Amino acid sequence: MRCSVVNDRCRMLRALKALGRQRCAMATVIAVEGSAYRHAGAKMLIGEDGAAHGVISAGCLEEDLPHRAGEVIAVGRPMSLTYDLRAEDDLSWGRGAGCNGRVTVYVEPCAWADGAGGGASLWARASACLERGARLVHARRLRGECLAIGAEDEASGARPHPNSEAPSRPAEAALRPERGDDPDAGGVSGCGGKREDVAGLFYAEDGETFGSAAGLGTADGWLLPALGRFLASGAAIAIVPLPAGEGALLLELYRPPERLIVFGAGPDTELLVRLAAAADFAVTVVDPREARCSAAHYPDARLVALHPETYLARHPIPADAFVLVMTHGFAQDRQIVRRLLQAPPRYAGVLGARGRTERLVAPDPVPGWLRAPVGADIGAEGPEEIAVSIVAELIAHRSGRRRRPA
Repeated sequence: MRCSVVNDRCRMLRALKALGRQRCAMATVIAVEGSAYRHAGAKMLIGEDGAAHGVISAGCLEEDLPHRAGEVIAVGRPMSLTYDLRAEDDLSWGRGAGCNGRVTVYVEPCAWADGAGGGASLWARASACLERGARLVHARRLRGECLAIGAEDEASGARPHPNSEAPSRPAEAALRPERGDDPDAGGVSGCGGKREDVAGLFYAEDGETFGSAAGLGTADGWLLPALGRFLASGAAIAIVPLPAGEGALLLELYRPPERLIVFGAGPDTELLVRLAAAADFAVTVVDPREARCSAAHYPDARLVALHPETYLARHPIPADAFVLVMTHGFAQDRQIVRRLLQAPPRYAGVLGARGRTERLVAPDPVPGWLRAPVGADIGAEGPEEIAVSIVAELIAHRSGRRRRPA
């Protein structure tokens, strides 16, 4: 699973909530051929005011997408856009993109109040599921017109996504963003008419289901088992054909951010916590010193002003947690590490020299899963570089990259 694209969804939820009642368009990469800056599942949110939150390319698509998003917001219906960036003469965008790939982006209308009725909105309920630690699947039917942009020949002309219900539509040799107001020059001539309910259905792993199943092929009872299989697969995104060739569903995984527990609130952890939070870890800082364990030093973290042994007695470390031991106190670090040895978390690292960690675990050897010294081996010196090296190792471990030898 590519963690970065899953984390895009948590960022999108935060941005959508911050925009309040503003209508928005959500752009999701649903297919990539060749090379591209982001992978399938990457997201960005575009507000009614044109402001964008997040990126799905290195800038190649962001110039055009706000215009398309405005059209989607105006008509209330989604569209699928295929950007062909493989042209050898690099003229289709008026500049050298050099991406050498084709990217399909699904753009759909959304707002924080979607499905609220008299209660919480669908997005608020999805956020609540994540806050209680539940994963969930967002399922909706692929709809709307399909356009090809930057195509160089007829083979790259506008056509439906292979699993879309939209009819095929011929395209010009090279549709450009500078299309003017002509609906036949890459506009949204197929998107007019009645606004659609495109919010879809949410299915949480703890059994909660909310939203609309209309048009999702629920008649023969195949949907919920299919969503369960998708959850079990660990995939971040999938396109699933509906029975009897009735179109396709877009399935996306929403997953709570990884929990990072930092024991120690010394000055050297401040930048580390900011970087980890920016990398979408849900950070908890544990330190008994209230003057240090404060929002003034850690505005992006949950703060627990307790001694580590008290915290550990009240809060067992979850098996999927990331843990950093950075109290700078040998006795405290030893208590924490001893507890971790009894129930290893997903990741644990200890600040300091290897020999110090050997004394922490003595007479036992240092287990291979305990990162000591913590951090990627980049020759880091000083708190800023050490913070970068530690967060780099956290990200590598989260994404499943091979760890350096102990």
